[in-house]
Amino acid sequence: MTAPHPTYPNPVIAESLCELHVHKDGADDGWPASMVGDFYQAIQADYPEMEPVTELGVELSATDTGIHQRFVAPRTRFRFRDPDSSFFVHLGAGVLSVNVLAPYPGWERFRERILGAWQVFRKKSEPSEITRIGLRYINRITRETAQQPPRDWLRPSDFLAPATLKYSSGFSVRAQVLTDPNRRTIVSLQDLQTEEAGPCGSIVFDIDRITESPLPPESDRLSETLDDLHEDVWNVFQGAKTVRLEEKLNESR
Repeated sequence: MTAPHPTYPNPVIAESLCELHVHKDGADDGWPASMVGDFYQAIQADYPEMEPVTELGVELSATDTGIHQRFVAPRTRFRFRDPDSSFFVHLGAGVLSVNVLAPYPGWERFRERILGAWQVFRKKSEPSEITRIGLRYINRITRETAQQPPRDWLRPSDFLAPATLKYSSGFSVRAQVLTDPNRRTIVSLQDLQTEEAGPCGSIVFDIDRITESPLPPESDRLSETLDDLHEDVWNVFQGAKTVRLEEKLNESR
């Protein structure tokens, strides 16, 4: 593993998730009910609550004429929850994801949960390969005043243009960079004005790191790949945070 990063007493991570996309011949339309049941039995000690979740049947695509959407048949995922912590596992057609909500428990615990869920999933579903891995961190920074711009908390970086950071409301920007044909980073910055965002609103700083280099399902490289993705996410965050945000992270709860 890479060198450990700071553990902040007041992290701004609202949610983190890891998605593992897999391929298995004959399973494009989802997993058989028997596999879902076997998977649940194997993780039930850690995730005793199970419920089906229907995904909205909308797909977005970018073309020369802009962003288009089309409606597709809704799909059902199964969500498994640990009621004693903030961890969830989702199982869908060709996708396993592990989510953790605030308070963030640190990378080592999150990584352990990802690998644990994967080992069970691999044994029960026997996929042919891992086709895509995504590691996403959604940071939510609560404003102190209604007119506070993002530049109080974030500085210009490879993914954040100076103009993006000076407006106090109504902003929504997204940057995507391909470091090679199989690796990309998506960074989004958004003004959030909802009840849960606080009386002055919040700033959402969303970092999504994705690799589409195939891996065999039994590969020991999965652990190493997760660490690499996490390091990349950390570098994006580290490169953008200001001294003021560092102080906020170190505040006692």
